[in-house]
Amino acid sequence: QTPGITQQGLAYELLQLLFSQLDQRVQLELLPLAQVQQQLKSGQADGVSITQLDERRITYLAYSEPLLLKRAFIYYPNNNPVPAQLLDWDSGQNLRLGVVKNRSFGPKFRQQSSQLPMTLVEVDSLEQLFKLTREGTLNGFLAYELNANSLLTQPAYQGKISRMPQPYCGGAYYLAVGRHSTAMALLPKIDQAIGQRRMDIAGQLRQP
Repeated sequence: QTPGITQQGLAYELLQLLFSQLDQRVQLELLPLAQVQQQLKSGQADGVSITQLDERRITYLAYSEPLLLKRAFIYYPNNNPVPAQLLDWDSGQNLRLGVVKNRSFGPKFRQQSSQLPMTLVEVDSLEQLFKLTREGTLNGFLAYELNANSLLTQPAYQGKISRMPQPYCGGAYYLAVGRHSTAMALLPKIDQAIGQRRMDIAGQLRQP
């Protein structure tokens, strides 16, 4: 067990599956993104789980083979019809769309959020987005399904929040190891374990 880390989170379960196969103990810490990057650069941390490949970070991070596909959807309140402007953002109607701070949704989102008539509301947690959308403060929010699935099934939100049928964006996610860490020696074994388990990882994860 690792203090402060939920044992039902996706990162925890993926790492348990992979590193149990390698017979390797792992200590997890839940930290803000900025602190994670600082510790990786300074060598205080060995690696980071479930991260996108970022060319700006390859000077201090080495990436594993792709671990999973992570998709982001737009979520909206059920008590209103699917807002047309969520389907056609060029309609000119101002949107209040929520996101969690420091979440990346790619260049398409950066362009649309800066050029289209949209009010982007940034909050500290995904549950805040669910509450604000249920209350009608937001037209909707953008979130990754892997994070949102468990909240969708909670009584407070079940049947009250839905997601658009098509993903807004998606991409491959990886484990990354600090280039100054001794854990670099494990990267070939990590890649081998990912290759062996990629086909059945989804089935072995506990469903919300």
